[in-house]
Amino acid sequence: MSEDENPLTTMTNTLETVITGIPAPIRKNVIKAFGQLCTATVDIPVAWLEGKAEVIRATHKARVNIINTTGEITATKIDVPEIYSQIAAEKFASKIIREQINLDKIVSKTAGELSNYTEDNNTNKIDEIISDEWLNEFEEVAKLKTNEDMRILFSKILSNEIKKPGTFSVKTIKTVSQLDPNTARFFNTLCSLTCFVKSDDVIVVAMVPNVNNLPHNNRHLVDYGLNHHAMTILQEYGLVRATTSSYQIGLLINSSTPVNFGNRTYYLRSNNEPNHYELTKLDGFLLTQSGLELLSVLTIDNNDLFIASVNEWLSKKNIQFFE
Repeated sequence: MSEDENPLTTMTNTLETVITGIPAPIRKNVIKAFGQLCTATVDIPVAWLEGKAEVIRATHKARVNIINTTGEITATKIDVPEIYSQIAAEKFASKIIREQINLDKIVSKTAGELSNYTEDNNTNKIDEIISDEWLNEFEEVAKLKTNEDMRILFSKILSNEIKKPGTFSVKTIKTVSQLDPNTARFFNTLCSLTCFVKSDDVIVVAMVPNVNNLPHNNRHLVDYGLNHHAMTILQEYGLVRATTSSYQIGLLINSSTPVNFGNRTYYLRSNNEPNHYELTKLDGFLLTQSGLELLSVLTIDNNDLFIASVNEWLSKKNIQFFE
C-alpha cells in the first residue's frame, strides 16, 4: 500500500485542520473523543493487511508486543502446534486493526461534520463534557461498522454528541447497533412521513399522522411504503410507539412555532374564531425517544403526496398549512 493510498494520511491532515479551527467551547470534547477513538490523535499502532491475515507494517512497538505476548501465552497455555498459536495471534491482530480502521474512518467523517461548526452555533455550557460511559459504548459499537451508510450515521451521532453532550442516550446507541439494512430503510421511509416540532433545535415531538383518517383517496400507510410488517419491526426496535396517540396541534396554530415535514418548514393558521381550533388533534404514531434522537441526524426526503393528504385534512378543519 503506497503512502497516497493510506487513508491515515488524509485523516491526519483533516484532523489537524479541524481541531485547530474548532471553537474553544467544544474543542475539549473533540480532543477527548478523537483521542479515545482515533489512531492519529493518540499514536496507537497502525497496521495494514495485504493478502493473508498478516501484519505487514506497525508503527508502534506496543502493538507488536501485544501480538507476540498473545502468541506466547497461547502456546504455553494450550498444547497445540506452534503454527496454530501464530495464526491465532495474527487473527487477533487483524481483528484489532480492522476495528481501528473502522473507527478511524468514522472519526474522519466526524471531522468533516464539524468542519463548518462555528462558535455562533454553540449551545454548550463550558462544563458539558462528553461522558466516558457514552464514549466507551460508542466505541464498542462503532468499531464493528463496515457499511458506509452506517459509518456516516455514526459520524453524525458523534459530531452531535460532541457539540451537545447528552443528545444521544446509550440506549439509542445500542438500538442503532442492532439495525439491519431493511429496518434502517423502513425508518427512513417512516421519517419521510413524519411531522415534528423543535424547541431550541431539539425535536420534542414527532408523529406519523394516521392516514386512515386523512382524506386522500382512502389511502393507507402501505400506499406510502410502510406496511404492517414494517411498522411492527420499527415498534420492536423501539423506534415507534406500539399504539396510536393524539397530539394537540391547537397550540401550534397562529403561533410562531413551525411544524416540520422533512426538510420543509410550515406554519399553521386558523380561519376559525378564537378558541374554536384548540380542540384540534392529530392522530398518529408517535416516535419514541430513540426515534426522535435518530430523526435529528437523518437527511429526510419529502413525500409530497403525503403532505398533500395532511394539508387536505387540515383544510377541512379550516386550518391553513403554508410554508
